[in-house]
Amino acid sequence: MLTQLVLLAHYINSVFAAKYDTKSTEGVTFTQWLSLVISRSIYIVLIGLIVMCVIVSAYRNRKQSKKLRDEIMKAREAVLPDSVLPNDNKWLTNLWKGPKVFPLPGTDFLLSNRESPLDLIDASDADSLQERLRDAEVAITALKEELDIANKARLELENSMESIERDKSYSDEELRKTKLNASLDLEEMKKEINALQRQLNQAQTEKEHLTKELEATQRENRIADSALRDQQNLTMRLEEAKTEINSLKEMMETMRSERDAAVKIASELVVKAKGVTKETVESRKLIREILEGTSKGSKFSSDAVGDGPDSNYGLGDANWRHEEEGETSRFDLGLL
Repeated sequence: MLTQLVLLAHYINSVFAAKYDTKSTEGVTFTQWLSLVISRSIYIVLIGLIVMCVIVSAYRNRKQSKKLRDEIMKAREAVLPDSVLPNDNKWLTNLWKGPKVFPLPGTDFLLSNRESPLDLIDASDADSLQERLRDAEVAITALKEELDIANKARLELENSMESIERDKSYSDEELRKTKLNASLDLEEMKKEINALQRQLNQAQTEKEHLTKELEATQRENRIADSALRDQQNLTMRLEEAKTEINSLKEMMETMRSERDAAVKIASELVVKAKGVTKETVESRKLIREILEGTSKGSKFSSDAVGDGPDSNYGLGDANWRHEEEGETSRFDLGLL
């Protein structure tokens, strides 16, 4: 609070000491007046804040003193029993002030200006005096009990301090032991870390081997997949070739039947045109033998094609061409 008052006095002195010099200039402008007002208003605001702080601090001090007084009264009520505390607490306040000196005969003039020892209201009443004396004795016994408790606490504190000092003497040795144990633990941890590092390196090498094996198996799988696809393509092409061969067989059968029919019709026409002679009979026998031979050759070639289409496909085609040429030649002979 003293510092706040000093600051307040300093600001007030600065406010009253600061004067605006108007003699040096001919006139005062609006900006100069505005700056003057702002500077003075700042000082006024600071003074107001300091006054507010002084008021708040005074209120807090008063409140804290009242709170402390209430706590003291609560502590007194907790220490003393209810029978000791009358309605007026003047005697209790006088009791807490300390020992009183009772006047001796002939010395009343020395203590005439002092107060009565316990502020007795009815000093003539002996019963009330004895009753209050008993209450004071009860308060004294309570205070003695509190003093014993405080002494016990002090002894316990002294014992604890002695134990702390004794423990402090052993602290150096314990610190050395703890450092030694910590160093041993650190060495063990280093060994474990080295073992774990070796295991990690082994795991990494195994991982590299496994990755290489995995890459090799993946390459083999890709090769096997490509071979399987090629095999599937070959089987599909084989099936297509078989279907084409079957269609060609059907076409050959139809062409053969048409050819036989044409040969028969041509032979009949030749017979009708020339008449039946030995030459015609021989030519018919020859045509029949040729037809039987061609039928046997066609059966043999069809069986060979059905058994092995991949290997005998070119051979069947050659037989078919040979049969075509033979039939055309025989047809020409029949016509002749």
